[in-house]
Amino acid sequence: MIDVKPTSWPHRGAAALMAALVLSAMALPALAQAPTADSCGVLSNGEYGPFDYRKPHHMLPGAEKNHFTPKVERLMGGQSQYDPGGDISFLLVMYPNHARALMAMMRLGEKEKTDKTRSARFEVECYFERALRFMPDDNVVRMIYVVFLTKKARPAEALQQLRRVVDTAGDNVFTRYNAGLLYFDLKEYDKAAEQARAAQVGGFLRTDLIDKLKALGKWTEPENAASAPAGAASAAPAAAPS
Repeated sequence: MIDVKPTSWPHRGAAALMAALVLSAMALPALAQAPTADSCGVLSNGEYGPFDYRKPHHMLPGAEKNHFTPKVERLMGGQSQYDPGGDISFLLVMYPNHARALMAMMRLGEKEKTDKTRSARFEVECYFERALRFMPDDNVVRMIYVVFLTKKARPAEALQQLRRVVDTAGDNVFTRYNAGLLYFDLKEYDKAAEQARAAQVGGFLRTDLIDKLKALGKWTEPENAASAPAGAASAAPAAAPS
């Protein structure tokens, strides 16, 4: 299991999460248009948020215990509500950028083959709109949204979101690596190689993306490549939850 503490998401947990999602992406029918703030509701939720999932908050353990049990996350049934959509929706209204809950809502929409799952307050895509309206700097959410858009066969929008991720990634090698995986999935191989190289230079030692690029003849080793710096990010991401 990956570390699911809120403070861990911008780091290794995010890398494992996004790698697993990208490799499993499947195209689904496209929506007519992206939802807007007008159609996705206000963020204010009184004493129940919204709260930033990345920051420790005293209500989070109780909210997850009552609304995001393993049964709910695996879409096997509801906990406090009739079905998982109601529980996941409740949690996402409190914590709009709860990464695992967003993934679960996305998978539930796929499972039910609908833009709006049973018992959910909003359409699936609204939860991404709300999360990014609330915390536009959350690159983990934005990358999950890229996966959603890719599955919906909306590559232009996916690339637009991915550019924002790359523009703000800085020296975060995990974000660079995952952005490269997303570019690869979108068949933007030059951009994928650029991000793979940035991650490599920053000390990220996993070679999965580079191997995928090599298999397609889309990778060239940099000349006079320096050895990886000390303290490189060598730990392999753990498997994402099913």
